[in-house]
Amino acid sequence: MTLRRRVLRTFVVVGLASCSLALFAQQEQTIYDEEISVSDFASMLYPPLARAGHKEGVVVVRAKLDAKGYATSVTAISGSAMLVPDVISNAKKWRFKPNSKSAAVLVYQFRIVDGTCDPANANGSLFVLKQPNIVTITMCPFPLETSVGLGPH
Repeated sequence: MTLRRRVLRTFVVVGLASCSLALFAQQEQTIYDEEISVSDFASMLYPPLARAGHKEGVVVVRAKLDAKGYATSVTAISGSAMLVPDVISNAKKWRFKPNSKSAAVLVYQFRIVDGTCDPANANGSLFVLKQPNIVTITMCPFPLETSVGLGPH
């Protein structure tokens, strides 16, 4: 191999390594709450598999944003396998005010409460967004009975 090819190959390898390190560093940057501002979001129901298995937990995702604030890709940082797919699908529908890191982090908390639900909430799932980035999806396993009669006596 000629000296020219070795030098060229070295520059290519060093260049690729530098690009990889820059991308890694960009992905690992801390995103502060003050940098996250939701412009539009999609609510979601408690995931059916998690609901059937009475699975609670927290899922944390990181969204890469385009110049207009749309989530172009979403990656789970942590969470239950029963919850992550639905969260990723939901987070891809969100829009944020663009920020210098072109990223946002969302924290989804899934919980099951004891007791009964409001009959107006027929699916038993309640979605609440607390700005800037915390979502709580609550499931009530037992719908409230509107009539408690036992039939004629």
